[in-house]
Amino acid sequence: MSILNMYIDQEEGEYPTVLHDDVDFEGEVESSESMLIKGKIKNSKIKASMIMVFQSGFLGNRVNTDTLVVLGTVEGSFEVKKNLCLARGGKIDGTTSTSKLLVEEGGTLHGSIKMKTVHTQANRKSE
Repeated sequence: MSILNMYIDQEEGEYPTVLHDDVDFEGEVESSESMLIKGKIKNSKIKASMIMVFQSGFLGNRVNTDTLVVLGTVEGSFEVKKNLCLARGGKIDGTTSTSKLLVEEGGTLHGSIKMKTVHTQANRKSE
């Protein structure tokens, strides 16, 4: 099972915060837990431990998260501390930084990505 499938196979009930597809939101959200986005979040500042943007979802502006899984569309500036996963049919348009990047065939990326160096114990000993 790929890391992407691990996130996709989670049930909706496993997400403490769910923005349904009939909801449009603008504003600021901060959560220490994961978030599932099926609706549209525009002109917003979002911070959560994990964000999944479903096929019907749109996420725009500034995002700070450990893990971002994109099945829908994201636009703007994103800081992803650990895993950025772009699924088939997902679209990213903007700038991002991340430690790990997974792009499934059929995912679309427009913009730039800065890959962060992952500091492991072995790396620290050689410095």
